[in-house]
Amino acid sequence: MGSLLNSFLAFHINGWNNLIYIMTSNGWFFLIGFGVIVIILLSMKQELDNTVREQQNII
Repeated sequence: MGSLLNSFLAFHINGWNNLIYIMTSNGWFFLIGFGVIVIILLSMKQELDNTVREQQNII
């Protein structure tokens, strides 16, 4: 059973290392990843702002 867990862990570590290598070796992938994170953060901020305004209008 321990061998299965070690293989599972090694698979995920290899996957993350590969993703980091791709992101750092090619500037376009880094920019795409950064853009996705910014879009997610801005969407969350907009949703929170809308929620606060809607709650203020109810009161």
